[in-house]
Amino acid sequence: MKMARIVGMVLCLCLLFGLCACGSVSQEDLNVPTFEDDQSIVLGVWSGSMVEWTEQQFTYLQEANINYLLGVSEFMGYSDAFFDRAQAAGVSVIPDNRSWNGEASDYMDHPAFVGYCVWDEPYNDDFPALTEKKALWDNKMEDKLFFVNMFPGEIGDNQFGGYDNYISSYIEAVKPEVLSFDIYPLMSDFSGKTVIKDNFFNNLDVCSYYAKQAGIPLWFSLLAAKHMSYVAPNTEEFRWQMAVGQAYGVRGLVHYAYASHDPDYYNPIDWKTQEPTELYYNMKDANAEVAAWDHIYMNYQWQGTATVTGTVNPYSTTAMMFCTHSVDPTENSGIKAISSEEDLLCGIFQDENGNPAYMLTNATNPADDRDTTVKLTLDGKYKGVLVIDRGVQSVKMLEKNAATIEVGSSEGVFVIPLTAK
Repeated sequence: MKMARIVGMVLCLCLLFGLCACGSVSQEDLNVPTFEDDQSIVLGVWSGSMVEWTEQQFTYLQEANINYLLGVSEFMGYSDAFFDRAQAAGVSVIPDNRSWNGEASDYMDHPAFVGYCVWDEPYNDDFPALTEKKALWDNKMEDKLFFVNMFPGEIGDNQFGGYDNYISSYIEAVKPEVLSFDIYPLMSDFSGKTVIKDNFFNNLDVCSYYAKQAGIPLWFSLLAAKHMSYVAPNTEEFRWQMAVGQAYGVRGLVHYAYASHDPDYYNPIDWKTQEPTELYYNMKDANAEVAAWDHIYMNYQWQGTATVTGTVNPYSTTAMMFCTHSVDPTENSGIKAISSEEDLLCGIFQDENGNPAYMLTNATNPADDRDTTVKLTLDGKYKGVLVIDRGVQSVKMLEKNAATIEVGSSEGVFVIPLTAK
């Protein structure tokens, strides 16, 4: 009787372990999505000044994955040949034409001509004139882009009646197809240390919020040229600016500026020699990393961004304190809990079927070289995650519903939760 009881217990244990083994999930059992490479983020550059738009310059753009060229002035000689070169290089062009007042473009039907930049950094008082110009545009320019680039806004500066008011009033008055703004976030302080401008995250926070409300894409013009107290970005600093933008769902990353005759500027292209500088190669390398996976990113729509305070160095990034539209990362996102050793931005995304994804961007100053470890606890239906880091994909299994993800200094990592087949 005793022996029978022991045998029965052994059989039960074998059955239990067998069931556990049958219930375990391996990477091969996960629903890993595949994506057609048929969508691209806007990777643009502001022309600046004194560029001879030869075939060689368009080759430089193409090799740097630049697909949009903005702000080319007519006196720089755009022509049929110019637009033909752009088309051959896969570059769409938005020339500068701030004097536009209803005249038809000579290049209206050229495939490379996308629209005009009709205003740069308007004030609130300019909105009525912009509204009139937009109405005229809608009657004259068919489906071309009425492009305006907005000011950044300083923390505590009420020159616009508040930055929320500035951006929301512009959208309400002009009804643009794209919201674009510029901010150059990395500066040298009096000691020569690179610092992050306090308004950087706030401006993205505000612009992304109102762009989402209006249902229009957000473009962000970032620092690509040393000037005044702004630094000459290395590859890590290019990468970081772009990863922060992607945490806020931007659809356009536009580098300012390609070249300049101003002696205070150091640009990707030297205007005297018309040859690339070190900045060009830094920009090129960072662009290549984004271009390697932008077709995946573009399949997801941004829902909001959460600020996650670091457990080791909380609020070391002062800029994170000014994000008034930050969302709860655990609300309708598939996330049960999230923690990070260092300050983190967590962009929340969904695909067309409501499946979530997250952009985890290290929020610390890239000059400080601080990596962070993120613990992401997900809803029980998820068994693994697809991690995309600089375009490289890898699959991680969840342990107790959680994934531990390393996000390096200057890095942004895109994470897609995976269910079992």
